[in-house]
Amino acid sequence: MIKIAILGSCVSRDAIEFANPDEFQLVSYFARSSMASLATRPTVLPNTVTQELNNFRLRMVAADHDKTTFNKLSKLDYDVLILDLIDERFNLLEQSDGSVITLSAEYMAAVKNKPSGRIIKSGSERHVDLWRIGAKRFIKELHESGKLNKLVINKVFWSRKNSEGNSLDSPDTRTIDEANQFLENRYSDLKEYAEGCRFISYPEHLFRADVGHKWGASPFHYEKNLYIETLRQLKIPEFNSSTKEPNREALWKVTLDTSKEDTWTANIHGYPINSNHEFAFYLMKGKERIATRWYSKKPSAAFEIPLTRGFYHVVGFIRCDLGSSPEFRLSDPIMLSSLSCSEAVAVDFPASPSKV
Repeated sequence: MIKIAILGSCVSRDAIEFANPDEFQLVSYFARSSMASLATRPTVLPNTVTQELNNFRLRMVAADHDKTTFNKLSKLDYDVLILDLIDERFNLLEQSDGSVITLSAEYMAAVKNKPSGRIIKSGSERHVDLWRIGAKRFIKELHESGKLNKLVINKVFWSRKNSEGNSLDSPDTRTIDEANQFLENRYSDLKEYAEGCRFISYPEHLFRADVGHKWGASPFHYEKNLYIETLRQLKIPEFNSSTKEPNREALWKVTLDTSKEDTWTANIHGYPINSNHEFAFYLMKGKERIATRWYSKKPSAAFEIPLTRGFYHVVGFIRCDLGSSPEFRLSDPIMLSSLSCSEAVAVDFPASPSKV
């Protein structure tokens, strides 16, 4: 059982609903708050908001006001903390007491769309400045609580097309492109602030808005296959602290061939392959994933030779069909001592291999 906490949105929360009950446990979910808001001073929740909202909606808006989310996340027990940035789409409100709150749909409904204060547009320079302050504080608190290694960033983007292959009627293409550029820039910031932080990344074709989504049509209400891919990646050791590596003495294995001058080749050997099987590969430098070959019918993959020295290995995955739990193995590590593949040499795998 993998225990999950989420700071983000329905993008991450909805994936858990597709999991088997014995695979994941959602221990806490914080939503409707911008990272820019959470690092500012706390403020009092207006009575009008308390009267208008209830249950989940009230709890989320209250947390955005009292700014206790970071502290709670530092104390919770979980294997994975998923962060997604979709709720950064909301504007912010800078109030007279100096606090900043998130103008979520729930808050706006409670104040009848008449917030009192200075509005900070999502994506504006002020928003970015506040977001960076919040992100740095968030990373600092995770580091101090010993939980930074549990952070996984769900690298999602707004869809440009729906599940029928058509362009979205709303929002327009320019709005989607601006939102995605903002997200890409923030992912770059997080990679800088938390060196070695882990990302769940997706192939472009999975970003499709589901026309029949239970929350309605939206660029970030995806088809089922994206959520299945989220779960698949969460179940591999790179992304959680509860999964144990399979027995390395099992029948099949993964190798990394460095004999060619221009590419390295990963291969899966000894597995009883049939037409239902699909294969994927990660090229890893230590614990950092630097290249991916997504699932295909081919039990091998070619990777460009890396440009930096260090220890490298490959993780090979096998699944029977979309949505099934994959099996995986690690290749023995390769030491690249120069920028010539002839200098890549195999080294002994440690007796107790570290997690991917």
